[in-house]
Amino acid sequence: MHPTMKRFADTAVALAEGNGRQWIVLKRDWHGWPDSERYVLFVLENEEVWLARDFARWPRSWGEHPA
Repeated sequence: MHPTMKRFADTAVALAEGNGRQWIVLKRDWHGWPDSERYVLFVLENEEVWLARDFARWPRSWGEHPA
């Protein structure tokens, strides 16, 4: 796991690669007010964080919700 990501969440629940980028969704053990949302999406390009975004609900278009 990229060193930056370890500070933001606990468990990797989804991984994908596309367009030369790695897409990684992490799940937090602690979430909801006053904590951050349940999930965080990281997109890495050449080992650098290209995008980081919190979200609360698993998108249906991504398939089955991780346990």
